[in-house]
Formats: sequence, C-alpha cells, structure tokens
Amino acid sequence: MRLFGLSAVTAIAPVTDRFVSLSVGNTLILKACGFIEDHQARILDVDESSLKVRIGFPWHRRWLHGLHRKPIDVSLQIRRGEMLPESASQKLSPDRYCMIDVVIQPVALGWQTADFHQEARRLVWSLRSYFMAC
Repeated sequence: MRLFGLSAVTAIAPVTDRFVSLSVGNTLILKACGFIEDHQARILDVDESSLKVRIGFPWHRRWLHGLHRKPIDVSLQIRRGEMLPESASQKLSPDRYCMIDVVIQPVALGWQTADFHQEARRLVWSLRSYFMAC
C-alpha cells in the first residue's frame, strides 16, 4: 500500500527468531490460542504450517479509544520433522518437537527503531514462554 509515494510499511527491518517447541497432539494449537487471546491479536492468515497475526490497533482506534499499541505483524512458520539444532538433537526427538521461525515486523508508520525493537523483543520472549518445550 502506498500513501503519496511513501510505503505504508516502515523502513525498520523485521526481527526474526527461531526456537524449538513440543508438538505432541494439538499442543501447538492450544499454545497459539493462548498467545492470541492474551495479546488480543487478530488472525490474518493460517494454514497447517504457518500463522500470521496482528497485535495492536490502527491509528483511528488508538485515537478514538485512547489505545496505545501500534500494530505489529507476527508470523510463525512451523517446521516439523526437521533436524533440530545440534545442542538439542541429543535430548529431543524430531517426532515430538518442531522448529518455529518467527518474523515480527511493524505495520504502522511512526515506529521509532528502538521502540519497535523493544516491543519485538518483548513479543519474542512472550512467544517463547507460550511455546516453551517441556
């Protein structure tokens, strides 16, 4: 989307992360539902190996309702049955665990780089706590 020749997406680079999670039965679905509910996220796209949600509010809702969270998109790519990192491969079975790749990117204009990175780090730690491998 463009607005007067400017991209609606900021020039701030996305934050990425990768971690291992337990994937027995439907535990991943329950973990994702908890994260979505607690962060009041909206699901943008979902399929069997990926999830994209938006956390935060557009400018008009922030202005009208006094909300302060600028929107951020969080994308999760779930990879099952792949080789786990060497540090974890001796302890974890690829059948019970999966790799989760995370990409967090700003949506709204007006993000300061330091503020976005602080919010993204907070979301990464929150995701890691929800998807913690037991």
